[in-house]
Amino acid sequence: IFDSLSIPSAMLLSRLMLGRRYLAAHIAGASICMVGVVINVLSDYESPEPDDYPKKVLGDFLAICGGIIYGLSAGLAENAVKNCGGQEEYLACLGIFGTVISAVQVLLFEKSD
Repeated sequence: IFDSLSIPSAMLLSRLMLGRRYLAAHIAGASICMVGVVINVLSDYESPEPDDYPKKVLGDFLAICGGIIYGLSAGLAENAVKNCGGQEEYLACLGIFGTVISAVQVLLFEKSD
């Protein structure tokens, strides 16, 4: 579900923000991804087994949200590279902020070690 939703959401965001145009083959591929998501979610609820996984709804919801957010991240990254300084600046900021955020997380969550 996660991967199948990230592609169409990234395509939609790049279309809205950057005005990118897609060929019919791209639209068909995104449509196939969406059909796969629907089939995957429906198969969770129509399985004949008893409730082996009682939190199916929560799992599907979180996977759907994660896929959309990942696609949003890809679209925003593309926008940042195109309009805000280029590849080098984007990668430098990604590395710097990733290091700072990771260091803060280590300091907060690894106190007991």
